[in-house]
Amino acid sequence: MLFLLVVAACGAPSNGDHVDWADVPNGGLPDPVDPEDQGGAGGGTGGDTGQGGDTGQGGDTGQGGNGTGNNTSTGGTGNTGNTGNTGGTGTGSGGNGTGNTGNTGGPCLTASLTTVTMKGKFSPRNVGAIWVTSGSGAYVKTLTVWASKRAKYLTGWISASGGDKVDAVSSATASSHGPRTGTWNCMDKSGNLVPAGGYQVHVEFTENDATGVNTVMPFTFNGNPFDVSLPDETYFKSRHLSHPTNTP
Repeated sequence: MLFLLVVAACGAPSNGDHVDWADVPNGGLPDPVDPEDQGGAGGGTGGDTGQGGDTGQGGDTGQGGNGTGNNTSTGGTGNTGNTGNTGGTGTGSGGNGTGNTGNTGGPCLTASLTTVTMKGKFSPRNVGAIWVTSGSGAYVKTLTVWASKRAKYLTGWISASGGDKVDAVSSATASSHGPRTGTWNCMDKSGNLVPAGGYQVHVEFTENDATGVNTVMPFTFNGNPFDVSLPDETYFKSRHLSHPTNTP
């Protein structure tokens, strides 16, 4: 059928043309078509699809040669060290010495006395204070105050301290007279140990809405303990000062 289509397409040879069928390959039939050269329907087929060469394979994996390392050598035993010499025996006595006696934990200073009525308006009720100043009168610290709203009449204490009661023992107005004591740790109101030198203990009381009476007991810190009694006064009896330590 393909042949007929080709002939029809090309037309029959004219009467003037002579065709030698022996010259026509395959007796006038077209060459057979190689299936691989046949294109898809209605179109030509491209060239053969190239295929890559065989996938190369690497050489055999090499194996390292077996081998044993050199034998571990054992070091020789070290020489035994020499025995040290035995130290000499010695006997000695340390020097004897006596240090200063420290504060035993009690008060550095104790001031005591007994007050006697002055026959005031509110007698025997009274208010009072005990405080310390330097030898020149500079305020150091308040030790004891027994007063409430009438403390303003303790004019000597107010003038010296300004009413300071830091670390002071405070109580209300006393209902009677009797022994009074003030203890001091030998420190100022800022907590600093006072230096050696002269000091004074002041005691004041009043039974009126006015300035009362007072006494002064001087002493000196010089590195030595002391325990002294002072002469009686009209309103202050059994005056006593005790400083059991050697500081300051």
